[in-house]
Amino acid sequence: MSRAYSRGRGGLGVFLTAAACMMTVASLPDFIVYAGVTSGTDHAVLAHLLDDGLDVAAFGIPLVYGIFGQLVGVILIGIALARGGRVPSWAGWLTVGSAPLLMAGYGSGVPPIVAVAYGLQLVTAVMAGRSILKDGIGWTRAA
Repeated sequence: MSRAYSRGRGGLGVFLTAAACMMTVASLPDFIVYAGVTSGTDHAVLAHLLDDGLDVAAFGIPLVYGIFGQLVGVILIGIALARGGRVPSWAGWLTVGSAPLLMAGYGSGVPPIVAVAYGLQLVTAVMAGRSILKDGIGWTRAA
């Protein structure tokens, strides 16, 4: 198994687990409100729980892992693409460069930076798609 393949698999694993953490973090307040409203909990108690209860490690650890795991996962996937030989190396490095741009764009709240980062990932996806159409996916022949 090549190092690029291993790095890509590892990057995908980190990225997917981080994305699952972010989904949990994003949906946790909704679940708290839904559970509270359906059980008849007082609105003041729910407000207190949402304001003060989400500072605990059950919320903070998945949030931190979600943010940095997605950053590291995208970087590892980009390095694997750059070194794997299936796409031009510059396309993989575009993916690596998109990761800090995504964090900067989301962190600063500037949507054009996020759009540029996703545009860089789109270019890499197009190059990978061309490679798959031309060469197949590795265990079957291209049509």
